[in-house]
Formats: sequence, structure tokens, C-alpha cells
Amino acid sequence: MNKVIFLGRFVTDPEFSMNQSGMAICKFRIAVDRACTKQGDDKKSDFFQIATFGKTAEFVNKYFCKGKPCMIEGKIQNNNYTDRDGKTRYQDQIIADNVSFTLSDTTKGQNQQQYSQNDSQNDFTGMF
Repeated sequence: MNKVIFLGRFVTDPEFSMNQSGMAICKFRIAVDRACTKQGDDKKSDFFQIATFGKTAEFVNKYFCKGKPCMIEGKIQNNNYTDRDGKTRYQDQIIADNVSFTLSDTTKGQNQQQYSQNDSQNDFTGMF
């Protein structure tokens, strides 16, 4: 099973676009804090590139911006490409199926909601 769930915050504003077939695409980066192993250790974060499509992309573009906390549910997708030297390169990306506000986001008040896009059966390789 390929499933990831992240609680994090936006570190960039969403980048919204439409592909040639008219599907909405939204890309952004989030930071996810690591658990501290020792008392007094500095907090560390991991950063992930996220892509989402269709209605979920439109939802993210409308309601999220840099600094907003979020919950992401999705899957890891491995893409590969050939670089200028002819070598195959691999890149992992998170494809978000669900994007939600978190309870720590008090700026949305009663609009606490989640949007789920059921495009998980589609293959989005090469669309971004």
C-alpha cells in the first residue's frame, strides 16, 4: 500500500496552472517537523514537494498560502527522466489526494474543511 499522511505547514505559496488538457495543477512545498529525540535538541524539519490535481488543486489555490498549517493525505510517486548526459535520474514526489485545514489554523474559523479529489486512479506522470 502506498499512502502517506503529513501534518505540516506551507513554506511556499501554491503555484497554480492548467495543463494542455485543461486539468488544474497545484504545486507547493510543505515543512514537516521531526520528533525531537532528546530534550533541548533543536527542532528539525523535512521539506516535501507536493502536487495535487483537479478540484483539490483549485481548493488549495483558493484557501492556502505560505505559513498555513495543513494535513496532506496522498501517495509517493517515483518519476524518472534522462538528464543532458544521458543518465536516468529519479525524483520522488508526493501526490496529494486530500488536503485539509488543521485545528491549529484559527484563521479559517468555521470553514474548517477538507477537500478530497478521487483522481487516484489516474496516472499523473509527466504532467508537472
